[in-house]
Amino acid sequence: MSQSITTDTPVPLRYAAGTFDIYIVVDTREVKLKKDRSYIQEQLEMHGIKTLTRSLTVGDFLWVAKLRGNSSNEGQEVVLDYVIERKTMDDLIASIKDSRFKDQKLRLGNSGLRNTIYLIEKSPSMVQALNFGLTAIRTAMAQVQVVNGFFLKQTGSLDETIAYLVRLTKGLIAKFGKQDLMAVSSEGLNRDTVKDTRAYLEGMHGWQCHLTFDGYQAINSKSKEYKVQEIWTRQLMTIKGVSGEKAVAIAKNYPTMRSLLKALAACNDDTERESLIRSAGGNGRKAIGGALAKKIRQVLCSPVY
Repeated sequence: MSQSITTDTPVPLRYAAGTFDIYIVVDTREVKLKKDRSYIQEQLEMHGIKTLTRSLTVGDFLWVAKLRGNSSNEGQEVVLDYVIERKTMDDLIASIKDSRFKDQKLRLGNSGLRNTIYLIEKSPSMVQALNFGLTAIRTAMAQVQVVNGFFLKQTGSLDETIAYLVRLTKGLIAKFGKQDLMAVSSEGLNRDTVKDTRAYLEGMHGWQCHLTFDGYQAINSKSKEYKVQEIWTRQLMTIKGVSGEKAVAIAKNYPTMRSLLKALAACNDDTERESLIRSAGGNGRKAIGGALAKKIRQVLCSPVY
């Protein structure tokens, strides 16, 4: 573990059991029309669920623990380790067609939360799904589970989605409501350090370490320092066979196309270049095989591309 983690780690925030309530946070973009927003909130609150509506940098729903009687701590709420991305079937098809599907999954996988639920809600009409092709839709669903490691939940309507949110919220209240919570401060936190920082604090204190709401928003914001790397990651994903996990692994070692091209230019031959590309991957699903390394090398180095 890096020296910065052991010496500069911020003191964690602690919420004592019994001092907070758990709220579901609904993304403002998820409820585009005021009547839809009111309907979702009213239905949740009818079942005793406390709600907040905010603009989320990633995801459509998440949960926070908020101190009772303290309106001044907005942003310092503890984010529980669950996030939901909701898609109607029509939304899913549209995102696949315009390539947002891969990008959104990549951002969800890098959100800093450990439990990602990809919820697909049946559209009132299945005409688009039939025209697009059920095989392609099933393939996308399988990728969500097998490649990305998300939990896939399918519902038949908005009301069924709300019923699922009610059950899940009550489950999280039962799980977290009667225990102390710990969260890492957002100060100095970024996407590169969040995983190690949380692991270090958990090892030191023996508690699960969460993010604050401000911390979650900060590490997922499309700031300038991440914009170049995210564009580069997306460019890598356009190469056939390069999944989101593989692209992230390469971009972690070579944050820009220029840095990778410079390293490839320093190699003596194509064999050495392909070896370098393979080493930029990781283990398991992040591993880059020989055929894919050759393909990446051809795309980046060969004049025919």
